[in-house]
Amino acid sequence: MISEHDLLDFWEIGQTKPLIERSLLLVSLWHPTYDFSQVAAMPIGERDLHLLEIRKNLFGDILNNTAHCPECKQKLEWEMTIDAIRTVSPQNVDIQKGQSLEYDGNLIQFRLPNSSDIMEIMALGNGTSNDEVLLRRCIEADSLPPTYSHEIPDALRNAIIEKMEASDPQADMMVAISCPECGQNWNATFDIISYLWAEIDDWANNLVQDVYLLAKNFGWSENDILEMGTFRRNLYINLLYA
Repeated sequence: MISEHDLLDFWEIGQTKPLIERSLLLVSLWHPTYDFSQVAAMPIGERDLHLLEIRKNLFGDILNNTAHCPECKQKLEWEMTIDAIRTVSPQNVDIQKGQSLEYDGNLIQFRLPNSSDIMEIMALGNGTSNDEVLLRRCIEADSLPPTYSHEIPDALRNAIIEKMEASDPQADMMVAISCPECGQNWNATFDIISYLWAEIDDWANNLVQDVYLLAKNFGWSENDILEMGTFRRNLYINLLYA
């Protein structure tokens, strides 16, 4: 757990950081045993599992979101629990980073994608095949036969991707949604990074407004107000509107 003061500091620092870096900073802040580079090296599913646990501790187990039906464009609201979207137990994280498979008589060795890979691809910008860059970053170059140095066969590429997905199922969180208007069913991707940041952003803005009201009316410092705790702070705010 972290204090409201630390979370508010994180929110302020996060304003100048790309979204993915905010998520890595948050995990390293929540778990001081991990530094930024260690979190960046985690498989995507392991990172997101930490973010789900952080979200549960900060805001509870229920997730509420909206989606638009791809068929009739109706705006829908859906609700689910964090436990329902988790595919790996937080007490038994066993995501093997090192992977291998045999292809055409060769043992191809690779690892699971991580946040460092994503940030590297984002830095490259357009004009480069993201899938190709990601795959080559994850494959151990020495395990690729020279004939594959310029182009990885489609069959091998698909086999590696399939094993990556099976080895790190938490990396791809999908929500089954059904439209009550037209009956359309589809799966939507749930992005814990953007979802959690939006919640922290709302929380911080509301907290800053509360601090402003109490400081203006009672002359207390920000530290004094944050140290009160949510319950007692709300009591004083309610008195202002009584």
